[in-house]
Amino acid sequence: MSSLFRNTLVFVIGYVILMIPTYLLPWLGSNSAVLNAVGAAIGHGMTPQWWAHAWCLVMLILMTWMRGDFIGKKYLPAFPFLAAVFDLTPGLSMIPLIPTALHLAAIILGVKVGEQQAISDDVTMSSGLASISRKAGILAGLMTAAAIFGSILFVSTSKKSLSEFAEQKSVVPIKSLPTKSDSPLPVAAPAPAKVVLEPPPVSAPPEKMILCTRIMLVAGSNPPPLC
Repeated sequence: MSSLFRNTLVFVIGYVILMIPTYLLPWLGSNSAVLNAVGAAIGHGMTPQWWAHAWCLVMLILMTWMRGDFIGKKYLPAFPFLAAVFDLTPGLSMIPLIPTALHLAAIILGVKVGEQQAISDDVTMSSGLASISRKAGILAGLMTAAAIFGSILFVSTSKKSLSEFAEQKSVVPIKSLPTKSDSPLPVAAPAPAKVVLEPPPVSAPPEKMILCTRIMLVAGSNPPPLC
């Protein structure tokens, strides 16, 4: 694997290809602190966008590790590592241009060949370079497996949560409105009030009253039946 990065053009093209997704994935929420924190809190893990972003950055670190060891610049992986810190750390990801400057520094310093390059072009790859290449390959495989597993875990748990939520929604009963009764209850009508008509009192003629008064005065306590 390290023989590929002995070629400067291959190193530059490979670095640029892996660097481009780190600028596109944030638009999909790869470095969103809210999205990833909520996913981790509810047991879904990091989003697939985050795993893809982290995978690209790890590949850049491994690439510069092998390239830096080959050209005698062992500090070269520090630049993509710091770019990864600024890309994926909440708060630091809001600072613009720093990851870009770090990536450009890695490319420029990776293109400039050190003193070891002239010797390495004529001799066979040393055991140290072979060991680094083997370690980098193992780390790349582990990171790839972790990214695939994390993405599958997020998707599967999200689908399960959505299906459970849909089932809970379908089980909730809907309150029905009260139905109108076919046989209404009888309503008692008020009883009509009885009106009693009393005949007006009939008054005796005045002549008869005067006559009776005289008779009562004369007869005393036993008036005649006419009065």
